[in-house]
Amino acid sequence: MTIIERRAEMRQTAIKALLDAEEALTALAMSYELQPNEKTSACHPQTSTLSTTSQVRKMRRVLEKLRR
Repeated sequence: MTIIERRAEMRQTAIKALLDAEEALTALAMSYELQPNEKTSACHPQTSTLSTTSQVRKMRRVLEKLRR
């Protein structure tokens, strides 16, 4: 296996792990139940978890673009 093939394999592993992390974080964020008329602040667990999910998604997209 060449170094290029090895890097491609590692990149695919990272992309899959990030996809799994996105799914898990989204499920976690959606598990926080809000009461009717309750607003979320920046420090609310749902808001911070969704922010982290967004950051993970951005990292995954960067790796996917490297494949091309």
